[in-house]
Amino acid sequence: MSIRLGSLFSGYGGLDLAVEMALGPTDPAFVSDIEPGPCAVLAHRFPDAPNLGDITKVDVSALPDVDVVAGGSPCQDMSLAGKRAGMREGTRSGLWSFQCDIIAAKRPKLVVWENVAGALSARAASRRDVEDADRLAVERREKGLCSCDEPDGADVCAVCGLPVGERAEPPANMRGLGRVLADLSNLGYDAAWRLLEAADVGAPHHRARVFVTAWPHDADAFLPADPYATFDPDMDVWLTDQPDLFGTATVFRDVWPKSGVMVSAAVSPVPGGWLDAIPPRGGLLSTPNTMDMLPVRSGEACERALRRGDPDRTPCASTGNLREDVMGLLPTPSAAYDPKTGSPETSARRFAHGRQLGLGDALNLLPTPVARDGGGGGSMSPDERRKGGHMVCLPDEVERGGQVSLLPTPNTMDMLPPHGHLEELRVSGRGGYSNLRDEIALLYTPKASDGVYGSPATAGRPLDKCGFLSTQVRLLNLPGRMTDEEIGRREGLQ
Repeated sequence: MSIRLGSLFSGYGGLDLAVEMALGPTDPAFVSDIEPGPCAVLAHRFPDAPNLGDITKVDVSALPDVDVVAGGSPCQDMSLAGKRAGMREGTRSGLWSFQCDIIAAKRPKLVVWENVAGALSARAASRRDVEDADRLAVERREKGLCSCDEPDGADVCAVCGLPVGERAEPPANMRGLGRVLADLSNLGYDAAWRLLEAADVGAPHHRARVFVTAWPHDADAFLPADPYATFDPDMDVWLTDQPDLFGTATVFRDVWPKSGVMVSAAVSPVPGGWLDAIPPRGGLLSTPNTMDMLPVRSGEACERALRRGDPDRTPCASTGNLREDVMGLLPTPSAAYDPKTGSPETSARRFAHGRQLGLGDALNLLPTPVARDGGGGGSMSPDERRKGGHMVCLPDEVERGGQVSLLPTPNTMDMLPPHGHLEELRVSGRGGYSNLRDEIALLYTPKASDGVYGSPATAGRPLDKCGFLSTQVRLLNLPGRMTDEEIGRREGLQ
């Protein structure tokens, strides 16, 4: 049997889909949005669900009964990216009160509310605010200052003619999340909430959101220990259990924690184990390691890797091999493999045998820069190369006559010692190789000791064996370099 769902502030229906993923098949009874884009998406996804449109004009009594009411009231006035006007009458975030009216009328078995992380700290309306404002107005009048709600003028109010004076913003008696929990408590609901990031479910970004789930209070439900605040419906504030110096209960004005549970109008930390009951799905790739060079595993070998060799263990999400994690990605461009790309049949055989694939095996792109692009007599006409059945190289695609001298693609072979007989291989026609160190003379990495002494240090080693940058620079025929004799004469004068 499908769950009857009422969707408010529906957007594209993401929260509704999440409810369906968690609870099972749903039957949307109604949706609600006013923006043209979301309305078009909702009409496509839920063609049988009527769109209530403007929630402020909904006839609550005419709505069908539902099992779940889900919605995320507008976040703009609570978001850290907005002006933080808060959740109160006249703001977009204050439209939560209309969602609350529908909950009160339909009494669903479950309420789901979602909003930005700013709901933990944004100000919200409370009847206590009116009392505080009236008290401050009396104090200002007694001191001969303007007591208008919004003075007309910076120094002297044009309405009452009294000095404006300094006006400090009163402390917040209610926060956004506290307002939602308080209203749910007034309706006889208990609730739990948690702040989740997109990264908690595998996405590569933060995007923190608060999720509240509420259900009708059960008299036999457990009461969490050590509540840190209790809602007082008469004062319309959350009170702590720590009175002030005069024995008066203090208002809970702190930023709300990232998770908690509310039972019988008392809020407490989440009981141990709740947050770990459903571990979040990880979305991180395996750390690169030397095992990534092994052939990609499949079948029983892959199953053993997922179970880490223990047949009784629950399979892991990843084998731990980066290459197996990113099988859907294009191969990294390589000077060693891409020039060898042949027919589609050849690429298929490479894949079937678990051999290294080049980028050319996946896509028909411009030729990848390779070492031989810089030699062999320069570029030729691409048309002439094609007529002769030859592969077109990158220099052929650029303007002929330019000085093209491309380096090999960096790869693991660069860690090997230089061959030392590169020219002999080129003369013999075996020159298309891709060791970056064979192509260029790399300088040593600078060290702190290079700047210690004025003259190059050898530590008793021959110059060509010394690893100091200052020593190696002496071996280069650089313009303006001092000769050994000049260095000796200069050192003799010091």
